[in-house]
Amino acid sequence: MKKYSSDFVYRPLGQNDISGAMHLKDEAGWNQTVDDWQVFLAGEQNVNYAAVDGERLVGTVTGINYENKVAWIGMMIVDEAYRGKGISKKLMTLAIEGLRQNCASIKLDATPLGLPVYAKLGFHEEYTILRMVNPCVDALPSTDIDRGGIRPVTENDSDGIIELDRQIFGAGRSDLISQMINRLPEKSFLFEDKDRITGFVIGREGTRFVQIGPVTALREKDAEILITKALGDLKGSAVLIDVPEDKAGIISMLKTIGFEVQRPLYRMYLEKNLFPGKPEYQYAICGPEFG
Repeated sequence: MKKYSSDFVYRPLGQNDISGAMHLKDEAGWNQTVDDWQVFLAGEQNVNYAAVDGERLVGTVTGINYENKVAWIGMMIVDEAYRGKGISKKLMTLAIEGLRQNCASIKLDATPLGLPVYAKLGFHEEYTILRMVNPCVDALPSTDIDRGGIRPVTENDSDGIIELDRQIFGAGRSDLISQMINRLPEKSFLFEDKDRITGFVIGREGTRFVQIGPVTALREKDAEILITKALGDLKGSAVLIDVPEDKAGIISMLKTIGFEVQRPLYRMYLEKNLFPGKPEYQYAICGPEFG
């Protein structure tokens, strides 16, 4: 078994690491913002680790605890110059050990590069997600967006959205969902039927793309309308959306307006999938870092 280099220090990731973490993220070509790193660091039961070589941050991993049910591992990044030295395995081991103390289920979304690594650690594939990107949106889907029941999200809608997200995702993400709505409220819409929320979309700014997601709906047509509404003011913008591979209608709709599949992501769970939620109603995820 490969030994970890004694030159590396593994410790909790902290506020002073954000600049270095953003540098690692940028080098990897990822989309997260400083605000996203703050979400990882904010939760008392989250676990976040850094790998350090002297004063240099060379690796990160984050783990978010959702209600002591599902923990989500993300931001597994190792500086390219330091790969192949056992850093990612050590960081993952620390994250898993920390999250297991409280959480019944541990999940992640793997890149193709990470898939075999996580499989060796005991993770199993659940389903595939397609990252779809459009570097410059110049058209909208030909979806009828004037159907009744859709409206912008207001501050008073957070509880209803959080509860629907809990049912579909499989665990409550109240702090995350509230923050996402507050960060880009003009890109958040919902469907309402007899005072009950039946679908929603949330958008947020990234460093390279505006990200649309999560998108949850009880009907595919509602999901199409929600996505179209969120795209409404984004002409000329670079946009990404992570769509489960089985949502063929949404994928086809996005392709008609210039979205292309950048890469697959593989949703995985460690050992047992105790809280699968209802993925049939999830039309776009929040992002691989958040689930």
